[in-house]
Amino acid sequence: MLAGLNEGALSTLVLILFILILILVVGIFLSIIMKSLSVWSSNNNAPIQDRFCKVVSKRIQLSGRSSNLSSNTSYYVTFELEDQSRLELWISRQQFGYMVEGDIGNLTFQGTRFKEFESKNAM
Repeated sequence: MLAGLNEGALSTLVLILFILILILVVGIFLSIIMKSLSVWSSNNNAPIQDRFCKVVSKRIQLSGRSSNLSSNTSYYVTFELEDQSRLELWISRQQFGYMVEGDIGNLTFQGTRFKEFESKNAM
């Protein structure tokens, strides 16, 4: 196999490589969990805000494989607030269907978490 390595040294090398890869994978998972907990905590500590705004754009993000078996769809809406700043929030499919670009109304959100949009365009 490898010149100059006996069977014991080779098995030790494979074990060390396995441990390093395992540490890397566990580290990546812990990093993802810590980031998610940080965002969750930040949203919980943020004040609930109610702002007048306009729906300026909607988008859909598809992720996963091209087959229907393992794909995921995320729905996002960009709101333009009274001070001309923009805020893009993830929303549910049902809420996404009720909103139309150009709608104006009151947006309730907490950090990056969408709570409610009450359209003033409703008949």
